[in-house]
Amino acid sequence: MRFLVRRAEPDHFERWATADDAERTAFFDALRASHEAVSARGAIVAREGLAAPDRAVTLRKGAVTQGQAEVGAGSR
Repeated sequence: MRFLVRRAEPDHFERWATADDAERTAFFDALRASHEAVSARGAIVAREGLAAPDRAVTLRKGAVTQGQAEVGAGSR
C-alpha cells in the first residue's frame, strides 16, 4: 500500500476565503512544485483536494485492531 497524507492548518478554509491573488498563487506554486517532485519519482497514484473540515475523520497512529483502523470524527 502506498499513500501520502497532506495536512492543512485548522483555519485553512477561512484563510483561503480571505486570501488575495498573490497568496493563492503562492499556494498553487508550492503545490505544483510538490506534485512535480513526487511525480518525478513515479510515486503519484492519485491526487485529490481535501474536503471541508466538517467531513474530516481522524486516523489514530497505532490504533489498528483486528485489521481495522480506529477512525474518529475530525476536529469541528
